[in-house]
Amino acid sequence: MFTDNDNDLDLNELALDEVSAVDYDNIPDGDYNVVIQGVDTKPHNDGHGKRVTFRVTITDGEHAGRSVFDGLSVIHRSEAAQSIARRKLKSLLEASGKDGESRLSALVGAECVARIGMSKAQQGYEARNEIKGYKRGSASRKTPGFLS
Repeated sequence: MFTDNDNDLDLNELALDEVSAVDYDNIPDGDYNVVIQGVDTKPHNDGHGKRVTFRVTITDGEHAGRSVFDGLSVIHRSEAAQSIARRKLKSLLEASGKDGESRLSALVGAECVARIGMSKAQQGYEARNEIKGYKRGSASRKTPGFLS
């Protein structure tokens, strides 16, 4: 609670009835135009391997401004997990026109199309949005109900 009137704010001055609250519902399955807003690389919690995380933001349409995070285990004990991650990274590089770049940072600001779908609920976590893949071009329309 504010006790100093100079630090208090009259909420009526903000015209909050003219804006919508932030919506955290899942984004419907489909293809979306996106921009890579950020990239982060960290070791896995167990100290073995490396995970790359991208913050991917939708650039237009009803869900413009919403972000989905894509985590790829590019170095992993499991050859299968590593292979999947590296193939997905390769498709992101090709889709964004950044194939041939030598640094992950080159992807920041890159645009492409992301296919967004739902993960499976597992280990006590609810299903959530995830990026199923990347492609070149423009998402001229969403693809509702695609199979993942």
